[in-house]
Amino acid sequence: MKTKLVKLSTLVFCMLAALPSLAAANGDIYEIRPCTKGNVTIPPKATIETPIKSGGVDLYFRLRLLQRTKGAPEDNNWKLVHVGLQTEAVDWVSNPLQIGIYVSGQLRYATLVSSTPSATTGFTDLIFKYTTRVGDFALPIVLATAAGAASDMEAAGSSYLLTNLYDPETGLGEWRIANADDEDCNFWQCTPAWPVPAPETDGRNADTSLANCGFFVQTIDFDADSYKVPESNVELHSLVAASAIENEVTLKVW
Repeated sequence: MKTKLVKLSTLVFCMLAALPSLAAANGDIYEIRPCTKGNVTIPPKATIETPIKSGGVDLYFRLRLLQRTKGAPEDNNWKLVHVGLQTEAVDWVSNPLQIGIYVSGQLRYATLVSSTPSATTGFTDLIFKYTTRVGDFALPIVLATAAGAASDMEAAGSSYLLTNLYDPETGLGEWRIANADDEDCNFWQCTPAWPVPAPETDGRNADTSLANCGFFVQTIDFDADSYKVPESNVELHSLVAASAIENEVTLKVW
């Protein structure tokens, strides 16, 4: 009996010791960058001083995924796999893979428009698009996690929020990002276990929130006129939009 208890306590200790490593499983995202629809890297789209001020502007960004095994054949790169019940063409339109972003304090989604092997061996590029709307206000747009807006110090294991991504526990979802070993992609930043030659000349882009992409959007603005209420000395400004606002946004300004 004593021997069994010792063995049981040893087993429990080993299980508890393994928990941190499970919680800190390595991610598969190497970097995030702004790009064109054709996957050409571009500088940050805008700045806080010169934000995007109109709706209908397409913003593209790339999640570059790194394969899990050093020197693995290219066929073990991450790939988009359709697992939905409808045809792939139907799900591409009606249930696309999307990633959460925060715009105007609201959860919105950017849509996957392409998935392709990178020009650099071992990488796969996922290109997402968001089209600005009149009424958008974000300085800047950032990615979403299950806990809220992503930060520049996002913890390992804090996955970005995706919709229509297959969940093996529930069996729901139309798309997988998987490799030839039938592993599913972890949607957070990776810490490579080997030296990885950077695909870009300026090295790896350290951005875990999307902030470095420069998606500063301000399609509403204050006009030049200001008025004062003498009793409370409160300045009032009117808001002006270039065209009809698609989504009402309540702003309280003091």
